Amino acid sequence: MEWARQNRMPEMAVPESLVSWMLQEHIEDDLEPLKYGLRYSPQAIRTMITSFMCGIYHPDRGYVGPKSFQAALNAGIYGLFNDFIDKDEFNTLMERRILRTDLCEDHADILTQEHPLFHSRVYGTMEGASLDPKWLMPGSCKIFFNGTWNGFPHPGHMLYLDATLGELNLNMGIPYEKMVVMVACEQNQEIEHWGKVPFCDTVARASLMSYIPYVDLVAPSGSWGKEGDPDLHWQYKLGLIRPDFISVGIDDPYHDRKVQRAEALGIKVLKNYRHGAWMPTPHEDGSLTMERQPGNVLSSTNLMNDNVVDLENGPDFRLTQPINHLMAKKQIRTMLYGRREWFNIPQE
Repeated sequence: MEWARQNRMPEMAVPESLVSWMLQEHIEDDLEPLKYGLRYSPQAIRTMITSFMCGIYHPDRGYVGPKSFQAALNAGIYGLFNDFIDKDEFNTLMERRILRTDLCEDHADILTQEHPLFHSRVYGTMEGASLDPKWLMPGSCKIFFNGTWNGFPHPGHMLYLDATLGELNLNMGIPYEKMVVMVACEQNQEIEHWGKVPFCDTVARASLMSYIPYVDLVAPSGSWGKEGDPDLHWQYKLGLIRPDFISVGIDDPYHDRKVQRAEALGIKVLKNYRHGAWMPTPHEDGSLTMERQPGNVLSSTNLMNDNVVDLENGPDFRLTQPINHLMAKKQIRTMLYGRREWFNIPQE
């Protein structure tokens, strides 16, 4: 992006993996920054959001626009929920007008280790995260999540985290202050193993996850290799970190395998709805169950393909329902704790 910096383009210091993906080039997966506790800075995340939603300009290829309307919307919702943009800036970006403040101006601005508001920590391995003082704190409730978090976490991801913690608090009486959440982000090689295309590298994926307020510890999942066995890999990893609870989506395609593996290690399994729109459905016997509505689920891949909702036939609640729910959560958090000021840091 040297040309962009020289010409003061808004994408002057976009993380390289995002540029490579938008140009449909191979994404290298370098985990080295995580080993030093580095993550993408707030400025880097804001730059990613701006470039992802408005597109980038390449001197040889011209303008490379957003992958889809729904994918751009998702990036904006992530930024809004996590305080990287405000409502006015969200509207600006949805009109594909760029932001020019609080962006990275040099590659040296992309990675950072410290910020006054950081409450989560990133590690290069799950082994390292398992030795974090929070994880080892006596009396803590250790909760583990893992999965192919691919690109900007969508509303379903963030609501799933919140719903799991809410279940522990409401149904089991565990105070929020005693909960410690570890998230393992699967690496590009593992994402490709499951037949998916990575939208960014693992450093970006872990960084995005680390800014979600429900998360305390983030690490890459570790690789089981091209000829390795995912089941044996996760048996070892779970046996190593020994969480009290693991969260498994009710509609997870590997649900039974994950439950069996956890229960064999004495780990309690929590089950929630992963994503998409679920509506209460009454039955003749008076019972009430949550049923998934027909249509494409809210997922990273469907967002990229612009097919979560049928925009040609008018608005559809399958996308707006999770977003509205998440924004209600956002409003409550802001009332209770205030907005997180990533950029306007008071000087002592």
